[in-house]
Amino acid sequence: MDFTAERQHESDGTVRLILHGEIDVAARDVLRRVLEAERRARTPVLVVLDQLDFLDSSGIAELLDARRQALAEGVRFAVTPGTGHVRHVLWASGVLAHLCGGREGPDARLALH
Repeated sequence: MDFTAERQHESDGTVRLILHGEIDVAARDVLRRVLEAERRARTPVLVVLDQLDFLDSSGIAELLDARRQALAEGVRFAVTPGTGHVRHVLWASGVLAHLCGGREGPDARLALH
């Protein structure tokens, strides 16, 4: 399955990036370009993982890097915890609470940063 990112504008100026498909090493550069475009625009971002079927460590690394850069630049950046496999991978890798906010666990909820 391919990876795509759907971009929606919210009324408060936030861009909602809805990720679809699979993020693995082959899709990492595409994800990086999408996140980098929002960083350059200094756009508040909500990355929605609910439509994502697969996420590996390369995708996690890109999300963590984008979050770190946004926080350093004072730009709002949040990630939903996803569902199923994606949420489990975030939890098992120990980054669910750090990346998505809230408490650590496979049923963690989104917290805006």
